[in-house]
Parts: sequence; structure tokens; C-alpha cells
Amino acid sequence: CCSTCCSSDDDCGPNTPGGQSERFVQIYEALQSSIQHLPASADLFTIVSDSTSPQFKAMDWLSNYDGLELAPSTVTSVLLERYVLAVLFYATGGEVSWTSTLNFLSATSVCEWFIGEAGVLCYDDPIDTVGDISLGDSGLVGTIPDEIYLMTSLSFLDLNSNLFYGTISTEIGMLSDLELLSLEENSFNGRIPTEIGELVFLDGLYLDKMKLDNHIPTELGNLEFLYYLSLDTNSLDGTIPSELGRLTFLQYLFLFDNNLVGGIPTELGALENLIEFEMEDNLIQGDLDALFCNSSQLFPIESFWSDCESSDGVPAEVQCSCCTTCCDYL
Repeated sequence: CCSTCCSSDDDCGPNTPGGQSERFVQIYEALQSSIQHLPASADLFTIVSDSTSPQFKAMDWLSNYDGLELAPSTVTSVLLERYVLAVLFYATGGEVSWTSTLNFLSATSVCEWFIGEAGVLCYDDPIDTVGDISLGDSGLVGTIPDEIYLMTSLSFLDLNSNLFYGTISTEIGMLSDLELLSLEENSFNGRIPTEIGELVFLDGLYLDKMKLDNHIPTELGNLEFLYYLSLDTNSLDGTIPSELGRLTFLQYLFLFDNNLVGGIPTELGALENLIEFEMEDNLIQGDLDALFCNSSQLFPIESFWSDCESSDGVPAEVQCSCCTTCCDYL
């Protein structure tokens, strides 16, 4: 009545999945040390023991069905990238909902898993290392698997306009080389992780048109190279953090259609490179003239929206003589 029988020569101990091929066990062991950094919810042994999990399907494919037939002794980073991308494929409906498989799971290098500008892009330094994942508007469904955060060489992660849900993992901070994070137009909810503030090379952050709530993290003020910040069309509340005034490279700032309150931090007057700034459809009050209209802006803000329109004799919530568009939130 044993569920799994092992011989004395079998590699079938308490820390390896029993009942699998020798090659499966060898690849599992080759990857185990790399994946142990994942949170407990993604414990490798537990999930590869479940034949319905995306992790098991990825490991099974890599071990038994991958036409490239990489040896278990292959450089760990190469095996890991292939495994992680296979997990992403299985976890997000690659078999049924993706608009195109983009050559994923083909018997080629992962650097050839793309069609046009969609899919995987590799960099030459280090040689053939995955640098970009561009899967916007590609029919992905589900939650982002934690394994994606093991790809610490990523510079570009674009998953916009899909059917993702759940929260944005705090493990996002592991992607320390990330320069662009584009998750907009999904159904992510909950807080914006403060760990995004650890992505110090980020120059584009797109988190708009979702279901995010709570405050804007003050840690976003650490992103000194950021030039594009889009947080609009969520349910964010609280005040605008004064720390955003440290983002002196910022050219595009979109905060509209949230539940933000209070005044406009004077620190935002330091954002002298702004080209577009939209903050309408909030509960913000105050005078923008001193900060932006009579300030030392290098150039006038080309597109400047706020709730600066009065209605039925009621003064506007915001005073702004240089806004290009005035809205009436009420």
C-alpha cells in the first residue's frame, strides 16, 4: 500500500520528489539551491510533488519533454531561466489563453522565445542572459508566480493589459536591476509594495488602471532616475507624499482618478522637468500657482490637469492659472 517504492540505489529521500525519473530528480537537485530563496508559499519540494501545479508541469517538461535536452550539469542560471519561464507559461494559461505561445517551450534557447517585439529578449553581457520579458496584452491569466522574482538580471518587465489579479508581491524588490515595470491595466489590488522603492534603477513605473488602494508609499521618492510615474485610475488614498519632490528627473506624473486628499506638497515645486502632470478627480485642495505657475520651471508644463474649475459659484478646490485643463471633481 506504499504510494512510492524506492530501492537502496534510488535518489528518493525526504528532500527529493519520489516516483519521478532520474533526470527529473537530477534537474530538481540542480535547481533546488537557487529556488530556496523563494518564500515558503513557493517551497519547491511541496509544489513539484503536486502534479497539477505549474511548477511540476515546468519541471516535468524540462526533464522529460524539452527537445533541447539540457544536461542537469548545465550552468544553473541557464536551467533556472528555462524553468522559470516554463512556470510562467503554465501558471498564466499559456496552453489555453495566451494569444500566441511566442515560441515558449520550443526546442530552442529561451533567447528565441519571442515573435516580433513580444516575448523574451536576451542581453549579450552576461552572454544570453534574459534581460526583458515583454508580454503585454498577450492573454495571460492568474497571479504572477513567485519564480519570476528569481530572474534578478531583468531590466524590463512588461505584463500590462492582461488578466492578472491578486496583490503585487513584496518579492518585487528582488529585481534589483529593473529599469521598467509595467503592470497597468490588470486587476491587481491591495497596497503598492514599499519594496518597489528598492528598485533604484527604475526609470518607468506603470501601475495605473487597476484596483490598488491605501497610501502612495513614501519609498517611491528613492527612485531618483524615474522619469515616468503612472498611478492613476486606482483607489489610492491619503496625501501626496512630499518625497515625490526628490524625483527631479520626472517628466510624466499621473495621479488622477484616485481618492487623494489634502494639499499639494511644496516639495513638488522642485519637479522642474515635468512635461505632463495630471492630478484631477481627487479631493486635493490648494494653490498651484506659487509652485508651478510662478516658479522656475525650465519649460511650461505642456499638459497640466487639475480640479481648478469652479461650479455654480462654488470656488474650485485647486487654484491654478497655468493649468491647461481645469476639471470640476464635484
